[in-house]
Amino acid sequence: MENDSRNEYLSIKEYKTAKLKEKGSIFIAQAFPVSSEEEAKTEIDEVKKEFFDATHHCFAFRIGKGESQVFRYSDAGEPRGTAGKPILTAIQSRNLTDVLVVVTRYFGGIKLGTGGLSRAYYESVLKVLDECKIIKKIKKAQIGLRVPLNFYGNVCKVLSRYNCDITKTDFEEKNVEITLRIEEKRSSELRNNLFDATEGKIEFIKKN
Repeated sequence: MENDSRNEYLSIKEYKTAKLKEKGSIFIAQAFPVSSEEEAKTEIDEVKKEFFDATHHCFAFRIGKGESQVFRYSDAGEPRGTAGKPILTAIQSRNLTDVLVVVTRYFGGIKLGTGGLSRAYYESVLKVLDECKIIKKIKKAQIGLRVPLNFYGNVCKVLSRYNCDITKTDFEEKNVEITLRIEEKRSSELRNNLFDATEGKIEFIKKN
């Protein structure tokens, strides 16, 4: 089978943390594998709760690939451009996505200057990423669908032929609603087969 690099990307396997000390300040970098903005925001909130007495909680995340890619970053009170952007730049330098890095800073009493601050945030991210196991992932599409209950068996037969992840199944009075993830390059083929198997009585639901 031909290898299509457009459907592959690099990410991290699991959570890691690393610490950097610079002129009294302590930078605690935490890297998380994430697959959605909501997941990233939850992790950021948890870090803030854990290190509630810290001076700053700066972060950046990069999720998805291609046109659907999303990225965000925050200086969290540090001088503009000295924290969030360097964190994101460090993630990009490793060509990683589906990654969140939060860097918590405890101020040590000595100002680092904008250049020193940017460098400290950047280096703290590289340090934690060096601890991470890098993995290759396949780009997936999320599909939501609703079909009459009497076609549920047909749908299951079609899905059994694909390596897809069913993330949610809701049975209603007359219908069943399914949310799944599948390798993006096979999503159109799956939709067509589901349409045929349900005699066109299928509704595809847009999922965010």
